[in-house]
Amino acid sequence: MLRKKKIVVNIIFNTRINLQNSSLPRWIKYRIDIFFKFTLNSLINQTNQDFTVYVKYMDETERIIKRLLRHRPALPGNILFVKEKEAEAHLLKNLHEYDDLYIVRIDSDDLYHKSFIQQLHDYIPNKKTNALINQKGYLYDSIHHRMASIDRPSPPFYTLVYKAKKYIRGKRHPLLAGHGDVINLRHEIIQPRNYVVVIHGKNKSSKFKCKDPSLLIDSSSIPSILRDFM
Repeated sequence: MLRKKKIVVNIIFNTRINLQNSSLPRWIKYRIDIFFKFTLNSLINQTNQDFTVYVKYMDETERIIKRLLRHRPALPGNILFVKEKEAEAHLLKNLHEYDDLYIVRIDSDDLYHKSFIQQLHDYIPNKKTNALINQKGYLYDSIHHRMASIDRPSPPFYTLVYKAKKYIRGKRHPLLAGHGDVINLRHEIIQPRNYVVVIHGKNKSSKFKCKDPSLLIDSSSIPSILRDFM
C-alpha cells in the first residue's frame, strides 16, 4: 500500500542568479548563521517531523559550506544540505512509494508556523488543485524588534501539489515569473497566519514597510508570536 504524502521543503540557499556575492565565504557564513538562528529552529520545532528538507547550494561552494557546517551541531536526519545538481535525485528517491508529493517553498531566513507540516498532512485539497497558498503572515524586523501582520495574494510561501507518479514522469507546474505566478495555478488558500518574513539587516528583497499602523503588533506580544514559529 502506498503512503499518502511525501512532503519536501525546498530551500534555495545560494543558487538564485540574483543573489550577489552568494559564493563568497563571508556571505555563506552569514547566511548559515541566519539559517541556524531562524529557519532551522522553525523546522526542528515542527510538531510533525514527517518531511524532508533540501537546502540547495551551488556545487562550487560545497567545500565552504561543508567546512562551516562541521563547526555546527549535527543537523537532524531529515534536513539535508545538497548540491543543486543532486537535489532532484534526492527528491525522486523512493517517491514511487507515495501517492502525492507536496513541495513546500521557504527562503533560508524565514519561518513557518510550527504546526504547518501537520496542517499539510491533514489538509485534503481538491483533486485538481496544483498549489496551496499561505497569504497571511507576519513581517518581523529582528534588528529593531518590530512586527506587523501582512496579507499578500501570492507570496513566496506556497506548496506545489503533485501526483507522485506524474512528477516522476516529468510533470511540473510552470512558474515563469516566480512566486507571483502561483496565484495563476489551480490553487487553494490556507487560512491560518502561517509564515514570518524575517528582516535581519542584509535582506535584498525584503524590507520592513508598514503603512497601516493598525497592522503593527504590540511589542509585548512579539515573543509569544515567535514562540509559535520557532
